[in-house]
Amino acid sequence: MTQQALMKLFRRADWREGLVNNYRSGLNMARLISTLFGTPPSTLDVWRGKAGEWRLQARLRFTSKRQIMHGYTQSMDAAIANCRLPHPMRRPLAASSPPISSGT
Repeated sequence: MTQQALMKLFRRADWREGLVNNYRSGLNMARLISTLFGTPPSTLDVWRGKAGEWRLQARLRFTSKRQIMHGYTQSMDAAIANCRLPHPMRRPLAASSPPISSGT
């Protein structure tokens, strides 16, 4: 479903801004959920979110649609392969996104 959503987003002229908005929405949802459960985000967490958004915007200036789709597909394939392992052999998922590799 996410690949389909990315393909739909890539058809728009402002696809880069759309990706940033999706990132921003995810951060806002995480903040809302943490506040609902009694752990409001600290000022530092808010600034970390802003810094992540700025890094994403800078990175998107030099990243193609093909690279984004390839990076997403690789990370999902790795997660699926990890889930197929017996529980004691599974590796923890990375906290941050993997580097976007060049798609060919």
